Amino acid sequence: MQRLSFLFVLIILYTPVNAQEMLGLVNGNYSGTNSLLINPGYLTCSKLYLDINLFTTNLFFQNNYLYIDRSEDKIFDILKDPPKSLSSTRQFIHELENDEKKSAFYNLRIYGLSAMLVLGRHSFAISNSIRSAGSIIDVPYMAANLGLFGIADNPLHYRSFEAEEFMLIDLTWEEFNLSYAYILNATGKNQWSIGVTIKNMFGIAGGYFLNNKIDYSVSNDSISININFDGEYAYSLPLDYTDNSFTSDNLYKGYNVGFDFGIYYQKNIKANPYFGVDKIKEQKFNEYNYRIGLSLLDVGCIKFKENAKHYVYNDASTDWQNLNALSFTNLDQYNKDISYAFYSDSNLTLYNNQFSVCLPTAMSIQLDFNLMKNWYLNGIYFQGINLGEICIKRPSQLSVSIRYESKLFAFCIPFSLYEVKSPRIGIAVKVYYLTIGTDKLNNLFNYKSFSGLDFYASVKIPFAKGRKLAKF
Repeated sequence: MQRLSFLFVLIILYTPVNAQEMLGLVNGNYSGTNSLLINPGYLTCSKLYLDINLFTTNLFFQNNYLYIDRSEDKIFDILKDPPKSLSSTRQFIHELENDEKKSAFYNLRIYGLSAMLVLGRHSFAISNSIRSAGSIIDVPYMAANLGLFGIADNPLHYRSFEAEEFMLIDLTWEEFNLSYAYILNATGKNQWSIGVTIKNMFGIAGGYFLNNKIDYSVSNDSISININFDGEYAYSLPLDYTDNSFTSDNLYKGYNVGFDFGIYYQKNIKANPYFGVDKIKEQKFNEYNYRIGLSLLDVGCIKFKENAKHYVYNDASTDWQNLNALSFTNLDQYNKDISYAFYSDSNLTLYNNQFSVCLPTAMSIQLDFNLMKNWYLNGIYFQGINLGEICIKRPSQLSVSIRYESKLFAFCIPFSLYEVKSPRIGIAVKVYYLTIGTDKLNNLFNYKSFSGLDFYASVKIPFAKGRKLAKF
């Protein structure tokens, strides 16, 4: 049980994750391949005719349950000497003890070698990335406390609890994407474009725990626990479940095809130019007064069929004695022992050898206004959408950004509301090939508590539109 509790802490605090929307990186006219992450239609309105992404990474994490008190603990000291056991972790992990249900969201994206090319009305891109995303949704405080501290030596002994409808879900996958955008109409100063990204998604690992309802009471620290559970869980991992050893055979455990779709309208300052391509490098960028975009992002699910296990418990009950004496050496033994405790049958709960997990889907609306030469005001709203019951929940976010951009230098300052209630301020700076930023700059100045992380960086070789080969 100590091992399971320590794993809970690692999931909550240490899983590397995506700077949720990279507001300072995706919405500029020099974003190039990175604009695909917000609206694939924006390929056609770039100030670049060619963009080669060498490396982009973004990390984000946020939770409302655990935090590190920075007035007592130094973050860098903890990172230099990470905890090696649950007891050492407890020295600096603190709980937010309230009735609010506990949630977390995390996401990692490593955006590899990618490229985009603009040819008049047509734009093309190819991209590759490795992603990991997950969410913990609506876990009651009492259940989170037992998950963190375990049952032994827990002050919640001799109490009964009831919890309904919470979920833990995680997904790691690789994407190979093809994107295409086209200027549908360019009459006078009006311009309409659409774009689509087709995602070939290869599942590396995935899993979830879905609780429909659980009643439990902890009697004492011997330990006895009475449980009534209705729910399910599933996983597909690069492990040999008989000894928990890593296996490199067949890295991909699942597959499916997904997509992004985007459309935008742009009101240009001057009438639209000739979109024919005489010389690629001499293509023109038409400056605009404002732009309005709408997109659907991360639409799709990954179906795991390799090394997949799906277990179901239908309103099952057990009175488990001496729980602290249990010792699991591998996942197969764990599942059989749990199944036997509820049904007196070690294999009854194995429901299927396949399952699906849906991506963190979102709808996004974008507004971009040209204030003056090189200065822009941008607004973006992301609304998470659940495509199915087993779906990573993408947090909603509203942002307003002020942006300055030129070929050699740019910066952006986004003001955002995470889950449309938690205010944040960020900053991103681009110099030549390099862009770095964060959407949570205020985290650096909050000396009381540390409950999340946000950072992104990008290295690319862009070629700007114009008469000269504007390489920088």
